[in-house]
Amino acid sequence: MKKHFTLFFVISSLFCRAQLSVQNDAYIYVNDTFIFVEDDVNLDDVNSTLYLRNEGQLLQGNGVTGNTGNGELSVYQQGTVNKWTYNFWCSPIGQANGSNTNGDFNITQLKQPFSNLVSNDFNFVSSDDGNNLTNPIEISNRWIYTYQQSAEYGDWNYVGNINDIIPGLGFTMKGTSGNPVVGQTVDFRGKPNNGLIINGVRDTEFTLVGNPYPSAMDAAAFIHHPLNVTIINGVLYYWEQRTDIESHVLSNYIGGYAEYTIDATGTVETFVPAVFFTYDANGDPLPLPPPGEFGSKTAKRYIPIGQGFMVEGSAPFGFVRTTNDMRVFEKESSGNSYFFRNNNNSEQTNEIVYNEYGLNIVPDDFKRFRLNVDFSVSGNDYTRQLLMNFHDSATTNFDYGLEVKRSENLSTDAYWNQDDIPYSVQALQFNEDLIIPITLQIEEVQPVKIRLFDAQNFVENQPIYVFDTENSSYTNLRQTDFTTTLNAGIYSDRFKIVFKTDGALSLDDHVINTVDIFQDNFKSILEINNPKLFTINSIELFDVLGRSVFSVSKSSAEHSYSFSTANLNNGVYVVKISTNDHGEYSQKIVVSN
Repeated sequence: MKKHFTLFFVISSLFCRAQLSVQNDAYIYVNDTFIFVEDDVNLDDVNSTLYLRNEGQLLQGNGVTGNTGNGELSVYQQGTVNKWTYNFWCSPIGQANGSNTNGDFNITQLKQPFSNLVSNDFNFVSSDDGNNLTNPIEISNRWIYTYQQSAEYGDWNYVGNINDIIPGLGFTMKGTSGNPVVGQTVDFRGKPNNGLIINGVRDTEFTLVGNPYPSAMDAAAFIHHPLNVTIINGVLYYWEQRTDIESHVLSNYIGGYAEYTIDATGTVETFVPAVFFTYDANGDPLPLPPPGEFGSKTAKRYIPIGQGFMVEGSAPFGFVRTTNDMRVFEKESSGNSYFFRNNNNSEQTNEIVYNEYGLNIVPDDFKRFRLNVDFSVSGNDYTRQLLMNFHDSATTNFDYGLEVKRSENLSTDAYWNQDDIPYSVQALQFNEDLIIPITLQIEEVQPVKIRLFDAQNFVENQPIYVFDTENSSYTNLRQTDFTTTLNAGIYSDRFKIVFKTDGALSLDDHVINTVDIFQDNFKSILEINNPKLFTINSIELFDVLGRSVFSVSKSSAEHSYSFSTANLNNGVYVVKISTNDHGEYSQKIVVSN
């Protein structure tokens, strides 16, 4: 049976209902807490209102009725007060559509707060600049776009204040000129989104989505939803932009994507900040000069109301999902939820602990380190941060929730290379014999510095070296920074991260003992596993008479290689592997098809 309220209620503590109905000009005011409704919310009449204030939130259960009514939920969020910079948004509400399904959102449903209960229309203008010193406040409709299933900058879809946006799809909007300290509060007013919301994604292409609910959302639950695991790469990409570049010209934009993922337990967050750089007219980073700055925002597990972010598809086509099971009550003021602006589950199930840098402290069975790689291009300095996770669960393949594929590369940059794909974060099983190549991509001659920013759960005397193969030097990053000057080029084999010096690159101790060569006669496949990521120059196969059966040039450091042996005659063969730093190694195999 539905509960009908004809007066107003102020809720300042937990409030639960199977269903909730507000009629006539009654309203409910949720202050600094949450209201949980198991099934539907019915804001029956035009003046029936549910106010969420002081980080109040609405959570809903798994009922199937769906929200209805012509009334409004009202919830605040703050964006940047800077007419040059974008925020990525996602609406928690849609239009009343006469049914119990989620309605599309129109930007005109953003209102300007006048008092706690009253909000007025913004003035959407066609000029480039908005202004919060006018009454009503002006917002430029020139910069309101969506982005769906693409990797091309030209595929941003203009929305403005005319076209509607489907539930769950994110959108961009620039701020307004005014006082940047105060921030610009907007009031989302409409029918609250509820239940399953889906948006299309495609392999290697990006879609701007976000948190579509009037409550916080658990990134761990979103990333590890059983169906999401199969169709996205598990990384959330958050846009951040410098606020001191006073230009609407794309080639002057300076911004980048912070990258975030989290493991299935919800305790190991993996985050690397945005690296700022300048774009050309096609949306590609300009070769020179990069701008020189480091992102300052840190993503956390709980995604706040209104936050948009990019996801990358990992399947030919599919739908990324958000559900009520992902909704949580988590306030931004708690420190565990962060809105990326410039300037039923109500408790955390796993505690996340942060260090003095605001970075996740990993559990005892994990290790990790962060490197800051400093570049100086044409006098402009900037930093790329790389992260390495270590855990016994890590594999030689992509480790969802622990690894981060790079969203974008600069012309001068650093990355981990896995299967010829740049990574900001990798995951491996730790041992002191590991050799981890770091790729440096250099546009012009310049100094380069590699610094250790953070190391967790290593024993105190465990060194972390940069090994320079050109001069056989070791630099212990726990004691000093590594510095060098490099000419233009791609350095994929020269620099390695190692953990000991004596025999660290010995052929006998490493290649023979760690490169696994296996002939799988059941599958007719020759498998070569390279868990310590030696740089392999070539792989050759010879018959017993010394005749070459096949030869493959690689010059890569991949976790594994496989070759079909189905067309070979039965017999004994010799596999010869040539590595960049360790010479050659041969092993016999027996082929039996």
